[in-house]
Amino acid sequence: MAVVGGGPAVANTSEWRRDVFIAMRVIDAAAASALEGRSSRRRRPLLPWRRRREDRPSEAEGEPAGSDLGRLLRDLRELEAKAGRALEPLPATRWLERVLPEWEALRGLPHATLFHRHPVDVHSMRTVAEIDYAMRVDEEQTGTPAAAAGLSRDEVLLAAMLHDIGKGHEGDHSIVGAVIAERFASRVGLGADATRRLAAAAEHHLLLPIVATRRDIADPRVIREAAEAIGDTSTLHLVYLLAVADARATGPEVWNPWKAQLIRSLYERVLEVLSVGTPEAATAPEQRLSAIVEALAGRFTAEQVEAHVRGIEPGYLLSTPPATIGDHIELIEQLGDRPTAVRRDRLGDLDRLTVATRDRPGILQSVVGALAGHNADVLGGVAYTRDDGVAIQVWHLVDALSGGGAAEDGARSIDDRRWERILNAVPAAIAGEFAIDERLAEVRATYPMPVPVRRDTEVNVDNGASTDYSVVEVHTADRRGLLYAITRTLHELALDIHLAKVDTIGAEVVDAFYVLRQNGRRLEAPDEIERVRSRIKAAVAALDEAPE
Repeated sequence: MAVVGGGPAVANTSEWRRDVFIAMRVIDAAAASALEGRSSRRRRPLLPWRRRREDRPSEAEGEPAGSDLGRLLRDLRELEAKAGRALEPLPATRWLERVLPEWEALRGLPHATLFHRHPVDVHSMRTVAEIDYAMRVDEEQTGTPAAAAGLSRDEVLLAAMLHDIGKGHEGDHSIVGAVIAERFASRVGLGADATRRLAAAAEHHLLLPIVATRRDIADPRVIREAAEAIGDTSTLHLVYLLAVADARATGPEVWNPWKAQLIRSLYERVLEVLSVGTPEAATAPEQRLSAIVEALAGRFTAEQVEAHVRGIEPGYLLSTPPATIGDHIELIEQLGDRPTAVRRDRLGDLDRLTVATRDRPGILQSVVGALAGHNADVLGGVAYTRDDGVAIQVWHLVDALSGGGAAEDGARSIDDRRWERILNAVPAAIAGEFAIDERLAEVRATYPMPVPVRRDTEVNVDNGASTDYSVVEVHTADRRGLLYAITRTLHELALDIHLAKVDTIGAEVVDAFYVLRQNGRRLEAPDEIERVRSRIKAAVAALDEAPE
């Protein structure tokens, strides 16, 4: 499994990093040349391979007062008072040029992705402020202060500052950043363990959010490979803190309570493996089930809770809070003789729709089609099916008509009148009594969306990410009716969706579907895989055609 999107597989990382390390000699030379061109002051070597004695940082115990590292740490510690709002938090200085010349490539550098609101250097320093806050305050039940308990505060702040240091250089920024972090640690005289952790943090800062939002976190293989990539519990704590801070610093389009739940669940699962041994030997699922039974004792019997949870794949147990599980049991009990029951509530600033229904092919596309037909944007969601054929879908929504960005202060909440129509339309769509295509055509004509961001549609069919399923992963720009178009295409291709994980980040979308053919087999023939890829791409492209 390639655990970092777009990067090499874990097994190839070491060899690739050696190549990058060699290439960094060229980067160092280019950085030194560029920096000399910026200043008319007397030059001195910025990154000499044989460092002069007076340029070496002090290695005295504690803060190396007067050293380059000491100055840098003081700036980072003071950032909380600035709240990360300074446009250039680290001004150009000779000592910064000497200790971290790669920083100059980040100054004012726009991110390649539009959901980032700030240039790379500002985002990096906002991440420092966020990680400092996360070490002290537990918001959204992330458990970050406990994760930080055994870590050096200065090391955590440095990891936050360096997490995007590879941007502005050629190659995968996570891999390049790991090499730069190693070299930085060497320049300032950090020990071997700290050096290793800083490099690992730069390399794997995207691992937890990517795996949590795109993969089945109940799959032992997924957890084992994530644990092998991270290596040890101290590094995992650091990577987890960085994942939370990085997302918060990016903005509400990237961070919300739903993602907080997913990432913490994955973190706890990987921590269990690194502490106990293997995913199969871990005891957390049974312990979690016992805790859920106890938490819901006032609402349901132990037998009711266990029957519900044991009938769904383990990922549901590991990523769903007890109160939410109780709400699901209650909603399913409301089904009775009805085919569908729906529930509206909120998770933080997000509107949430939960659907319980009798499973059959095409249900997913019916629900998301009804949502798109009422201008409800799906920021994230997941769908499960119980062994008895009851399907549970959970969708986190915002108002598609209120402009870009995630919900802030309720600005993108769906109004009550539209919610009433949605709650009526979803059961009708599942029953085949809601004309989705006609409704979407009307919505597209009445409420035209802005031209999508320039982002080629990529469709990957991965048989290495799961032992039992093919994972169809779609990366593209967001469009009205996109999720409906993809799920309808999968249905037309006679593919059963076992698990769907949907993630909308600003104007971009990454959707992952665990699928099987109707005969229970995976997608393996090259021509079959190519047919899936081309049909999905064509369905996405059709959304850009002018409505008739």
